[in-house]
Amino acid sequence: MRAPVLAVAVLLAGSAPAEPVLLTCTFETECFDTDGCAKSAFAMEIAWDGQTPGAHGETGGPGSGAPAAPARVTTDAESFEMLADLRNEVLAFGRATEAGDWWTLTIHEEVARLSVHMPTSDLALYYKGTCLEDAP
Repeated sequence: MRAPVLAVAVLLAGSAPAEPVLLTCTFETECFDTDGCAKSAFAMEIAWDGQTPGAHGETGGPGSGAPAAPARVTTDAESFEMLADLRNEVLAFGRATEAGDWWTLTIHEEVARLSVHMPTSDLALYYKGTCLEDAP
């Protein structure tokens, strides 16, 4: 069974320690820079321990002071880490690659938006879809 991510965010904001979370994200729309959009089958899984920076710069969950652990993201093509943050019911993940590419994923309620900026390739991709929590 899958649950909306907002429920996860609300639980994390009020719990310590945070519980491990597995999210499945599917993106139905992919846009290529200014060239328009098309249907997409891109998907990713996010395995994350539920730790996020707090609202005042603390790490490891709001007010916990513990180090934040990155999330493990897996796609059909690769696996990598992204850092998590939770602010105002928006769950966000970010990543910078050695090549200078920047990935940003934001999730509010079930709606997910992913942008991948590849400045050295003069390209940016944008995805819109959903992310749901997988039940343990």
